[in-house]
Amino acid sequence: MISGRVISTEKEVVDFATVYLKGTSYGCSTNEKGLYHIQAPAGEYTLVVTAVGYKTVERKVRLIADDRVKENLVIAPLVTELGEVTVTTSGVSESINPHSMP
Repeated sequence: MISGRVISTEKEVVDFATVYLKGTSYGCSTNEKGLYHIQAPAGEYTLVVTAVGYKTVERKVRLIADDRVKENLVIAPLVTELGEVTVTTSGVSESINPHSMP
């Protein structure tokens, strides 16, 4: 079994991140505290964590029969630079005399 916690580089909990063993059907989502637990047979795996707005992290892990492995993971926010935006408007300028309104 492998378990741990996923946090960001800002030390914030990353809830509902996907954590899985690459190339297998073993995986789960983190809970609201960033905790995960995966039951898998002994072997060597690549542990992967993905979350919206964060960079994917991969780490090699070895699971040993009847042993519990704790693997806490830190993931960094994904920074996307947007291109330049130009805003233009067009319209008619009109003055209204408030005294002429009913």
